[in-house]
Amino acid sequence: MSKNFHRLLCLLATICLCGCGSIGRFHGVGNEHLSLSKIPGTLSAKMILRSTAVATARAPVASTKTGVVMWNDRMYTLIRGTAPLPRLRLDRGDPLPPKAGGEAFEGLLDSENLPPRVKGFVQVFVDGEEFFPFYLNAIRRARTSIDVQTYIFDNDPFGVEVADLLKQKSREIPVRVYFDGLGTALAMAKLPENQPEDFKPPYNMRRYLTKDSNVKVRRTMNPYLVADHTKLHLIDGRTAFLGGMNIGTEYRHEWHDLMVAVEGPVVDELIDLYNYRWNGEDWRRNWGLTGWWGDKKDAKSASTPIPANHLQDLRVLRTDTPAGKRDIMKAALLAIRSASTRIWVQTPYFSSDEIAEELEDASERGVDVRIIIPGENDSDLMTLSNLEALKDLIKSGARVYEYPGMTHLKAMVCDDWAMFGSANKDTLSMRINRELSLATSDPRTVKTLEQRLFLKDFRISKPVTEESLTHWGGPIIDRIGDQL
Repeated sequence: MSKNFHRLLCLLATICLCGCGSIGRFHGVGNEHLSLSKIPGTLSAKMILRSTAVATARAPVASTKTGVVMWNDRMYTLIRGTAPLPRLRLDRGDPLPPKAGGEAFEGLLDSENLPPRVKGFVQVFVDGEEFFPFYLNAIRRARTSIDVQTYIFDNDPFGVEVADLLKQKSREIPVRVYFDGLGTALAMAKLPENQPEDFKPPYNMRRYLTKDSNVKVRRTMNPYLVADHTKLHLIDGRTAFLGGMNIGTEYRHEWHDLMVAVEGPVVDELIDLYNYRWNGEDWRRNWGLTGWWGDKKDAKSASTPIPANHLQDLRVLRTDTPAGKRDIMKAALLAIRSASTRIWVQTPYFSSDEIAEELEDASERGVDVRIIIPGENDSDLMTLSNLEALKDLIKSGARVYEYPGMTHLKAMVCDDWAMFGSANKDTLSMRINRELSLATSDPRTVKTLEQRLFLKDFRISKPVTEESLTHWGGPIIDRIGDQL
């Protein structure tokens, strides 16, 4: 059977599987990925249809644009991963771009119309045991406002603990909570195994947050299964937290993950981004009816003065389908192409063919390419998809490692440049869902990620060998993984 015919069969099989709803049987219980198998099919369909209908009524132009772009991207990804399309490679005679990191590379990013650099100060937190005590203390000490955005606001014991603290603070200061409707609903389909026997989870986190409190809650609609995967928290308009952690027990106690705190002028930009999304879910604004009912004014910045020698150049990068934003993928591809010494990546889900192909090219030209994926993923399907997508990378000379447990962390270091935030190295994060990441060439931040994250995790992770990559349904699993 020819290779092209085999690819055609994979394409047809994937379309059939995606279309008939069989995907739920291919993956395990996952909080971050859409585990439709844990919710009755009729309820899942109702959630998706209702979300699309309501979003279209609220913002007809934006929702229709979202649907068109989403389906174009999904079909492009499906065909690109299956059909024998030509790859754009750097010719060995072509001059290499400037080394990733430093002023020349930042100038390249400027010339490619990526968001401009803005000053800020970054503090890195590795794992929930380090981050959440600091975060909860920041909420307790808040004096003027609290704004929370998360993909999942779970109804498990830790989610309820955070919700109770926000409800308490709402009696003193304005508190806004914005979460992804479908992501949160699907996460609540599974509770932690070791929860207290007397714990009764709230059925609806929106109602729980607003009951007997002044918390303002909005949840994103998910037209055409497009999610808002962003994690962004603002305290007093002075400090912002962003990264990979949702609000739930796994992120607090179990999974390996990363968050950062940022202060300085960059917070102004993050406030604008929060308000843009908050107001995007207000149907009155979308129909030009603001002001009729005394809308709450947008939070104002009160960014903390930072000594000039502590500030660094940061870029706020996004994926936003309706806005046509693909900053994260564009910056990642430019950094990979520019790397001359190393490309270190950690991600729970790896299925972007574009990223994989550029990494293969980098490995073949002698760059030290290393990738860390979970040894125990929250999705059985994505475990297989990760390994299938990385098969050619290992053949090209790249080194792949399995972290001992679930790593939900999303970070990349290319030479002397780093990017970190909410975006995985998969099709959803690169092209479809809303995402938020930061990028910098600041030596202190790059060194912190190198020492506290990558070198430490390389030592404790298990190398993946080419012999271990044989499993059933490889190409079909890869195509399904591209879509999930």
